[in-house]
Amino acid sequence: MGKIQIIKTFAIPKLMFRASVISTPNKIVKEVNSIFYNFIWNGKDNVKRCALISDIDKGGLKMLDIESMISARRVICLKKVLEDYPSTWKSFLNSCILSVGGRLILHCNFDTVKLKTQFPKYYKDCFDIWSGLNSRTPATFNDVMNEIMWNNRFICIDKKSVYISDLVNLGIMKVGDLITDNNLFLHEDPSVQISPEQRFFIMGVVHALPSDWKTIIRSSLCKNEIRPIHDTPYIKLNCGSLPISDVTSKQIYDSVLRKKTNSSDSPTKNNRQILRHSH
Repeated sequence: MGKIQIIKTFAIPKLMFRASVISTPNKIVKEVNSIFYNFIWNGKDNVKRCALISDIDKGGLKMLDIESMISARRVICLKKVLEDYPSTWKSFLNSCILSVGGRLILHCNFDTVKLKTQFPKYYKDCFDIWSGLNSRTPATFNDVMNEIMWNNRFICIDKKSVYISDLVNLGIMKVGDLITDNNLFLHEDPSVQISPEQRFFIMGVVHALPSDWKTIIRSSLCKNEIRPIHDTPYIKLNCGSLPISDVTSKQIYDSVLRKKTNSSDSPTKNNRQILRHSH
């Protein structure tokens, strides 16, 4: 426990100071972990690392997980983008996401590989972590109807997700917005007053919808209420879905760590005996 406290006090702050502003390759994280755990055990690990990271009441010693800490910092970076103060780095990042709707991207079910934009490695890491926490797979009629279609990982044309500003400006945001009161897709309903170009765009988006989504939509005879999009993006954590403005770094760290580990990685009886002896 004393060695872990030394790492927390003197080593991790030096690492996180740099990791919070530059990309940190996996090989660096792996090397740092090797140094830390070699210091703790004077050589080879005696128990699984996930056991050492666990809380004391679960048989662990509350060693910090470097990878989860870095991930939490990445999400906090995106939280700061939404805060109301000017900054050069914000202007640069906003220019990167302008072609995919700007800050709307944080509401979307995106995959950075499929977005029609490119990020510097550091910011790509930030959006990858956000995407990993917020990714979802719609399965019910209500889920599908309330899924934001723009930048959606499941709605792709030529292997890239879709964003069409003309349709966004018309208020067409969610899959449910593509359905008229006559239970037709917008481009199929002649009573809808849209330009030929917009009708063509909508036809392309509908064609890109997953086939199982279209089956779910056509099998329902009612149009469920479409929920409004929150002003502030929400993020999925262990404690539920929360507005990013209210989330703390510790909450993000706990959620990333929980996702990384599972019940099979909990300390074994032998691990607990070793750690109890360490206490």
